[in-house]
Amino acid sequence: MQEESKKPSAKEEKAILEKALKRYAIGVEGEDAEEAIEDIRFAMGEQWPEKIREAREAKDRPCTTINRVQQMVKQVVNDMRQNRAGIKVFAAGGGSTVAVANIYSGLIRQIESQSNASDHYISAAESCVMSGKGYFRIITEYEEGSFNQIICLKRIRNRFSVVMDPHIKEPDGSDAKWGFIVDDMDRDEFDQKHPNVIGEFDDIPTGGNSDWITKDRVRVAEYYEIVDVPDTLYALVDGSVVLRSKLPANPPDEVVLKKRRCSTKKCIWRKIISTKVLETIEYNTSYVPIIGVYGEEYDVEGRVYRMGIVRHAKDPQRIYNYSRTAVVEQVALAPKAPFIAAAGQIDGFEKIWATANTENHSYLPYNPVTVAGQAAPAPQRQPFAGVPAGSMADLNLASEEIKAVTGIYDAALGQKSNEVSGKAILARQREADNATYHYVDALNRAIKLAGRQIVGLIPIIYDTERGIRVLGEDGKESLVQINKMNPDGNMDNDLSVGKYDVSVTTGPSYETKRIEAANSMTSFMQAVPNAAVLVADILAKNMDWPGAEQIANRLRVMLPPEVKEIENRPDDM
Repeated sequence: MQEESKKPSAKEEKAILEKALKRYAIGVEGEDAEEAIEDIRFAMGEQWPEKIREAREAKDRPCTTINRVQQMVKQVVNDMRQNRAGIKVFAAGGGSTVAVANIYSGLIRQIESQSNASDHYISAAESCVMSGKGYFRIITEYEEGSFNQIICLKRIRNRFSVVMDPHIKEPDGSDAKWGFIVDDMDRDEFDQKHPNVIGEFDDIPTGGNSDWITKDRVRVAEYYEIVDVPDTLYALVDGSVVLRSKLPANPPDEVVLKKRRCSTKKCIWRKIISTKVLETIEYNTSYVPIIGVYGEEYDVEGRVYRMGIVRHAKDPQRIYNYSRTAVVEQVALAPKAPFIAAAGQIDGFEKIWATANTENHSYLPYNPVTVAGQAAPAPQRQPFAGVPAGSMADLNLASEEIKAVTGIYDAALGQKSNEVSGKAILARQREADNATYHYVDALNRAIKLAGRQIVGLIPIIYDTERGIRVLGEDGKESLVQINKMNPDGNMDNDLSVGKYDVSVTTGPSYETKRIEAANSMTSFMQAVPNAAVLVADILAKNMDWPGAEQIANRLRVMLPPEVKEIENRPDDM
């Protein structure tokens, strides 16, 4: 369990705040927030430069936006939606077992299900694809009406509310030393939650932090800090390796083979404003539980830039908008094509002819006149010359350039292209997937880090004997007793023993796999009719209609004795 730490002294509080505010300023300076905001606004459809848009609107000229970039973003994100990542825990030594690893995996699936984690993963991934970064987080909270704590995953909707250590080197950000999640609260709301915390004349820190407390707003930050804790590592004669901090007392010299100084890490969470530390909790984990999904990364002279798919697509998208707008203007002017009339033909009828392009007159009167002794032809409208070929060429070129910079072509978008065979279409789709797979990989790295953090938290949070719900790969829920002490002194399903690590697999959901399996088995049974009686129960089990399980059970009874014998054999035979 994690308990709130004691309140720091005034001197300690001042040092904590000074360090926190300095780090926050460094983190903000290391962000490329302006470019990222522009990327997001661009993806939303704000694609015309402000000055050009105002100048055109002042002259009633159109600013057409055909947002093709958003289609590219959705293509990448929705591919991730269809191929979900799954966390699998495996035993990694130190007394770990496959059975407990399976409990870890099932518990993580339950945590993800209860937290709607898939939505949080995709939200962070979409922010990454658009602007280069996205975040979700891990928290612990109490079960309602209980002293038991649980682990939850939460969405961070606004990526700009996160300020992370800019000195991280690992691709997943696992080496971050600190991080902030900030919330600018209404002053009245803050005073209700934390009465008498802010005095009317409290000193506001300077140095770029003066906007933390204003008349109307208060910036509240969740501040995570990783600190090193000195420790000693012992190698004992029984072959075990233990930390001094894990022992009730120093081991006798006769059982110690060797020892060395070392350090462990812990994470300190604080809720702060610029003048006060409001809460403090310590966690025995070495990670900041803010998980980043990072896009394309470039280190330029020590400054790190991260960007998504939008950054490089902006120029061709603007060209496309300009070209499309030019075509719209030319087409819009077509009904206003002028009439050609001989001098004097519309004398006296000027008002009617002035509205010939804007009103539906039943007829247009004119004066018959002669030119060189011959009757002049009636006034004639000049036909629309059509959209210039050059404008259409620019439009098509801009469209192709959007595809080129994103790597997403017609076949991947479901549009007909020059591929005619199924193989060719799949090959082009695969090329598009390859061009954007680094975003999928970034999300997988983030989910893997989240899995590692949860594995580290599970023995800390689930540290008492209790029943927990776990989910199987098929989504079925079961109840498992953990940390159960037996009369012989041994503990069943002890989550505190052993080392465990995680892997991440990506693919269709179990439900999708089950449907595909049923379709494949149906085709197989049609090709090999004699096999139908041997696999009919498995096919029925994978069908998606009421009573499928009951039918499968009945078909299983009809299996030949030889097949039943194989079914009942232990897995290790």
